[in-house]
Amino acid sequence: MKTKCPNCGGNIAYSIKDVALVCEHCKTTTKIKSAVCGNIKIGYKIADSLVKSTSKFSHCNSCNSNLFTSSDKAITRCPNCGSVDIASQTGSQYKPHAILPLTVSREQAIQNFQGFAKHGHFRPNDFKKMAKLGELSVSYVPVYSFDTKTATIYKGVGVSTSNDNGKWETHRHNFNGTMTNSYSNVFISANASVGKNIIEGLEPWDFEKLRVYSDEFLFGVIGSNINIMPSTAFEKFNNYIKKAEVKKVKSKHNYSRYDSLVVNTQMVDTAFNCSYYPIYANYFSYKGKNYNCYVNGTTGKVCGEAPRSFWKIFGLIFGIAAGVAVTIITIVSLATSCAVM
Repeated sequence: MKTKCPNCGGNIAYSIKDVALVCEHCKTTTKIKSAVCGNIKIGYKIADSLVKSTSKFSHCNSCNSNLFTSSDKAITRCPNCGSVDIASQTGSQYKPHAILPLTVSREQAIQNFQGFAKHGHFRPNDFKKMAKLGELSVSYVPVYSFDTKTATIYKGVGVSTSNDNGKWETHRHNFNGTMTNSYSNVFISANASVGKNIIEGLEPWDFEKLRVYSDEFLFGVIGSNINIMPSTAFEKFNNYIKKAEVKKVKSKHNYSRYDSLVVNTQMVDTAFNCSYYPIYANYFSYKGKNYNCYVNGTTGKVCGEAPRSFWKIFGLIFGIAAGVAVTIITIVSLATSCAVM
């Protein structure tokens, strides 16, 4: 792939506005030939494999992620863990099926992060002033998205209690039944260093804007490798579905306790895709403690950690306690007055 402008030899960069490659010198624009595919999923097979290619990449010695970019700029910091312990390697890597193009600029992401730092609950005052600090980096992270339908048969013994004139009694109820459910867009991370909670915390994602994957989207943006295979992801998804079905059975019958509960679930029409989602990551420290903050690269939504001020929390609790005390004193005073009258 050419990393220089074919017209003048200048550096090429990815343009968020144009969804194209633009020369930084002569502004020659090359549209990325990647069709919009939307949230298309393929039927799942245990033996299903992703496309593999051999390429050069940067390896993070801290979290073991392999990092890719189509530009000539060297990767100096890992977007997944913030480490600067990076080494160059060559090897085979897997590619995702689709990619959701980056649409939020770095400037907008910084602005959103600063808003998160300044306007969150109980933020320390000096932290708000430090909000601009930190290394904000953008990368594409690989995520599996699963759909399935379930048919479940269950049986068990439900236990409930009742109080009859001060005497507690235990009741046991045999129950059984069947149910069907549908699940869509269940996320399973395709990179061990990227938690599922991050992807879910940044929802919603506009699946309809997914495009067929192309390396050209990685100009100036880092892509993290796929190091969790579809078969492993399917096992995690299967365990998620089993727990979800057990939870639905319990909520359906609503006993205080369940004995000998047996839930058998079959999944049908299971389909999945593996896609790249753009995320800005900011790793920063405050008074010796490290924090992580993330920005959705398509909506600007922010999620993450931030320090809280002990004194602000204490002040709120003290204020509530003082208010309750005043209310009690007022009620007692009124009651005393009424008694005297």
